Amino acid sequence: MSDGSLKLTAGERRDLISAGIKEAGCVLAGVAVYFATSNWLWILIGVVAGAGFSLPAIIRLMRARKQADHASR
Repeated sequence: MSDGSLKLTAGERRDLISAGIKEAGCVLAGVAVYFATSNWLWILIGVVAGAGFSLPAIIRLMRARKQADHASR
């Protein structure tokens, strides 16, 4: 892998940051509800809900990288 292939494009960076912010929001909401209800399950729900934002963004990035790698061959 060359150094150029490790750099993210502006769109990829924007998508990952957006997904990270949404995931953090879900986790923080889960923690807030945990403090309101004392039920730790809300933290788990927040983590799982947050993964619904970050995992698709990571999968899209991996697919785009794989396509770019195959196109360069």
